[in-house]
Amino acid sequence: MQRLPRPAGLRLWVKPVGARSSNAKRRDSNGVIKAHKESLMSSLYASQTEKSIGTTAKTGEVCPESGVWEVVGSPTTTAPIAKGNRFPPYQGKAVTWRLKSYA
Repeated sequence: MQRLPRPAGLRLWVKPVGARSSNAKRRDSNGVIKAHKESLMSSLYASQTEKSIGTTAKTGEVCPESGVWEVVGSPTTTAPIAKGNRFPPYQGKAVTWRLKSYA
């Protein structure tokens, strides 16, 4: 088998047997670096709190997720609505809005 040349700037380091890594003190009982675990947990929490496509809300309610929302029924329209804003009426009437896509 032919060995390929190592790309310039690439340095390899092999940890001696029995040596402790600099991250050893920052690992939990499962060996996961705590900072990575916290990052993974926060992204997992974010994905669980994100409202799913098809979520509905009514005029006057606070928007739970930024995205493109559409009016349920006819006539219909779509509008970009940011999280925290109140859902507006459509054509002067209270309507139900459905999340169509994320912002």
